[in-house]
Amino acid sequence: MQAIARIVFAVAIVAFRWPVLLAAGAVAGLATGVGLLLDVHIGLFGYTESLSVPYAVLSLAVEDGHPALPGSCGAVGANGC
Repeated sequence: MQAIARIVFAVAIVAFRWPVLLAAGAVAGLATGVGLLLDVHIGLFGYTESLSVPYAVLSLAVEDGHPALPGSCGAVGANGC
């Protein structure tokens, strides 16, 4: 479900170039990373994850690092990206 939402965000950002869409995409990425961290430290819905599984740290870096791209595009201006 998140992958579909991210594709919709990406298409909408490219099509409309609204700064609010850039911010929404960044918040969605941060929310996913925060969800992973909550799942590791507290547990969600009776399930607890571990960062020792393969690619968990890479996933966290990508999920929490990609909001910098929309943020930089917003700083440059949507037409500059």
